[in-house]
Amino acid sequence: MNLITIREYELNDKDEVLNLIRLNTPEYFAVDEEKDLKRYLENEIELYYVLIYDEKIVGCGGVNFTDDKTIGKISWDIIHPDYQGKSLGTKLLKHRIDKLHSIDSVQKITVRTSQVAYKFYEKQGFELFEIKKDYWADGFDMYNMEYKDSENRLNKTNVKLQNVVRTALRLFEQQENKATMLVNELKAGEKSGIISNFDREKALNKILHQSMDVEERTNK
Repeated sequence: MNLITIREYELNDKDEVLNLIRLNTPEYFAVDEEKDLKRYLENEIELYYVLIYDEKIVGCGGVNFTDDKTIGKISWDIIHPDYQGKSLGTKLLKHRIDKLHSIDSVQKITVRTSQVAYKFYEKQGFELFEIKKDYWADGFDMYNMEYKDSENRLNKTNVKLQNVVRTALRLFEQQENKATMLVNELKAGEKSGIISNFDREKALNKILHQSMDVEERTNK
């Protein structure tokens, strides 16, 4: 069984990654795009990964962000021609989507691809919303797509709500225990005649303020 590893790109991976685009030219990339990838690897990487199979790099792909970090952009996906059709591209894409889902600020995931690859992204849940003819090069149109992950975003929201509920319940439990202790002390003091009416009122006010405090924190 072949071991599949996805790890972050390292500087010494550069030649192997550039070889991948050469192997996919001109079927998936225009000739001029190799220098664009070279510039990207040298100056524009934010998150970039390589996929290792048969102990060699057979795939790569990255993620870039808008300035406000609300949009994650899938970038420069390339799979060795001999290893296409083995679901390796799907694994590499899912790895990055999972990474983007772990970043709270990211609200949208997009990809800009071409007419020769957009069907792959469509199968993975991306929807086409824009086409620009000959954008990448003559005969290579730009297909702009967005990942429709409303279910995943809903799950992320549900996790956050569950954490809020757990925190609220923990606070209520803590305050309830403190209030119970104060009431028991109050009763013991009254029974022994140690606590005066004035002290009794102070203790009751303290219990009331603690209850109000936990309510205020859970409403924030």
